Amino acid sequence: VEAAKRGADVTAVDISPTLIGIAKERLPEKLGQGRIHFMAGDMLDKKLGSFDHIVAMDSLIHYSLADMLSMLARLTEMSRKGVYFTYAPRTPALNGRANPTASAC
Repeated sequence: VEAAKRGADVTAVDISPTLIGIAKERLPEKLGQGRIHFMAGDMLDKKLGSFDHIVAMDSLIHYSLADMLSMLARLTEMSRKGVYFTYAPRTPALNGRANPTASAC
């Protein structure tokens, strides 16, 4: 959203159509000069083409180290200027195995 507000043409990709729907629902009415195109699918799809910048937020945590490295290599091929990513450590909560009797901090 922030990139679109600053004039960027953004392609937002998630494997989950449900999460794409939620993102569309939460989209502010005013984006300024930019726009956002939402797509449910594989962020590594060659049909997407190339981008100036790629931002992958916690997209890699679900993969093995070897697969992560392959994914980063592919994202690098797709980017003309840079790849930026966040990496949350794998935790029971992120894996869907949180202990329901544990108290939250």
